[in-house]
Amino acid sequence: MWKSGWRDKVLTDVEQHTWDLLIIGGGVMGAGIFLRAVQAGLKVLLLEVKDFAFGASERTKKLVHGNLESLLNKQYGTTRVSVREREWLLKQAPGLVTELEFSMPYYKNMNRSRRQFHQAMITYDLLGKKWKHQSLSARELIQQTPYLQNIDLLGGYQYFDAQVDDTRLVLRLLQEGMDLGGTAINYAPVNKLLRTQSGSVCGAIFSDKSFPKGADYAVEAKVVINATGTWSDELRKHVGGTKRLHQYKNAHIIFSHEKFPVQHAVTLFHPVDHRMIFAVPWEGVTLVGPSNHISPGEEEIYQDEPCATRREIDYLLDGLHFAFPSLDLSEEDILSTFSGLCSVPISDKTHSVKSAQNFQILNEEGLLTLMGGSFTIFHVVAENALRIIKPLFPQKLKLKSPACLFNPPAAGIQGDALDNHSIDYLLGRYGSYLTDLIEISHSGELDPVTSNLPSIWAELRWAAQSEAVIHLEDLLLRRVRLGLLLANGGLGIMEDIRRVVQPELGWNDAKWKLEVNTYQNVWNRSYSPQPLG
Repeated sequence: MWKSGWRDKVLTDVEQHTWDLLIIGGGVMGAGIFLRAVQAGLKVLLLEVKDFAFGASERTKKLVHGNLESLLNKQYGTTRVSVREREWLLKQAPGLVTELEFSMPYYKNMNRSRRQFHQAMITYDLLGKKWKHQSLSARELIQQTPYLQNIDLLGGYQYFDAQVDDTRLVLRLLQEGMDLGGTAINYAPVNKLLRTQSGSVCGAIFSDKSFPKGADYAVEAKVVINATGTWSDELRKHVGGTKRLHQYKNAHIIFSHEKFPVQHAVTLFHPVDHRMIFAVPWEGVTLVGPSNHISPGEEEIYQDEPCATRREIDYLLDGLHFAFPSLDLSEEDILSTFSGLCSVPISDKTHSVKSAQNFQILNEEGLLTLMGGSFTIFHVVAENALRIIKPLFPQKLKLKSPACLFNPPAAGIQGDALDNHSIDYLLGRYGSYLTDLIEISHSGELDPVTSNLPSIWAELRWAAQSEAVIHLEDLLLRRVRLGLLLANGGLGIMEDIRRVVQPELGWNDAKWKLEVNTYQNVWNRSYSPQPLG
């Protein structure tokens, strides 16, 4: 756990160790390998250039799903793996990965026949070893999903997938790995890869960017894994790697539940290009996306955070106007937006060591690079990576997976202001730490931040005290999600937030003011409902 003073303690002796494994990248892929490698007996260091989960892992659809669209495109292997992992995660992370009901309307003049959809629904359930879908008439579908209206509506289907708080899953993977002896450092960009005399990668030089004049550190490791996701090609340049990833951009928009009231998720096919978009109830709001895999401009790849453009927002609104015309949703109704860069491997597999479904693992001069993969199958990627490095640790690395990915939480957790639903919700996010979170809470801090959101005030105090918060944006965009869930990113309640977290963060008034101004600029640029041109 990242308690007060953790960073100084870690950096004091980080160079004194020879690490078994150095992971560069703190998204879900890096975090998944981190926990599994520590569980398998390795001494592991993880470095993240920004904050943990920064990048694609905080900008997902918030779904753990079987990839129904891949099934409709006859990519059966991808769906088989994804469905299996969805079912596994539902058992491994209750309260964090939760089952979610979906309605999927079917219209005239779609690019697939009704029979294709029906067969896909059957196959989807068979692969998941459950039988929960059903066919619905247009009348039944409208009764189940109010405001869903269209003269071309023929009927549809009900089926089930799952949803997740993406950043909380990443943090829980990292926290439990830390508890078992791993070390994870955010704001630690790698500047250079170290080489042996024979030229093989054997470590890295990184900087401490938690403050402007942080020092540089050199760390050695027997294995170095590049888990930087969309930016993998940048690190691969250090070993002469050429471009292997195609990048694309996906945006999402968020409405208050009052503006867009859905009780369960809706899978839509956009009337222009027939791509899937989702309207999902999440954390007390309604999330809509993704946009249609637009290729980013060069400036979007290298700016700190991408943002939703007018083109992307208009695309999503057009899909909603087609399916929910009576709601008359407009740009003015949007609460917040977010946009992320994603990537898929280019088909050339010249250097591929291991590929399965939609990811590859490359070995270039000792640098192992993870390429592709989805949020849902992070555990599959981790297990494949461990199998590849097993020959380097013939006695030490234990490949057998533990019965439980996460430590089971303590039984009988109580909080006077918490009902059973809230306890389940918090257990999913904090696991065995929930007891500590409740114990440090002050009077009234087990109450929701606002009446329509599940987040409680004690989560803010806990994150500020124990979750490696370096900047205010880390707290409000990734530890808790108030920056996405509240109008103006929560600036309207900033004084209430300040009273809870400023003492825990140890920031003086000048530092607090600087962080608020920086956060406001980040939010206006990358999360505001006002799109760029």
